[in-house]
Amino acid sequence: MSILVYITFAERGIDEPYRMFTSRAEYRLSLRSDNADRRLTDLGKSVGLVDNERWHKYRQKVASIDQLKTYCKDTNLAGSNMWDLLRKPNSELAEKLSDNEYVKNADFDKSVVNAVVIDAKYEGYLKKQEKLVAHFRNMEKVKIPADIDYAAVDHLRAEAREKLTLFKPDTFAQASRISGITPADITILRIHLKKTS
Repeated sequence: MSILVYITFAERGIDEPYRMFTSRAEYRLSLRSDNADRRLTDLGKSVGLVDNERWHKYRQKVASIDQLKTYCKDTNLAGSNMWDLLRKPNSELAEKLSDNEYVKNADFDKSVVNAVVIDAKYEGYLKKQEKLVAHFRNMEKVKIPADIDYAAVDHLRAEAREKLTLFKPDTFAQASRISGITPADITILRIHLKKTS
């Protein structure tokens, strides 16, 4: 494990960094096994881990995904475009997309079809996550007074008091990254600071 990963986990109060849970990831909707190549191949190429043959195959796959997405967004079926139909829960189109004439003629790989179906399903959730990320970035700017007495914060859980006192975060974003600190703890802390400021 890299030193950077260890530091990140140590920063969050996790003293057993080999126990890496998806639930601890801040943006776990993006950390899916189906999109690992699209998240990491560019990075791998930049540090010399991806050879030209693999890079070429990867670029072809990404181009095919983009091509099929464009087709789905531009093609209407039963009064809706195919992309919107794919986004619906239990969509029959998701099961039958491989049988579509255009998809058959273009000879898209199964992994390309699956990527498009999954991207459609996750699109709404990812947009919500992007809003949360923007909110989180704003929290980086909100300072916590250095002299705050966490013991005086009403309704704050004992574990949260202990961790916040130990780590003394400078901002709400830092506080939210501490293991064991919940969104409810952050809300209570913000209310307390509004009342006392």
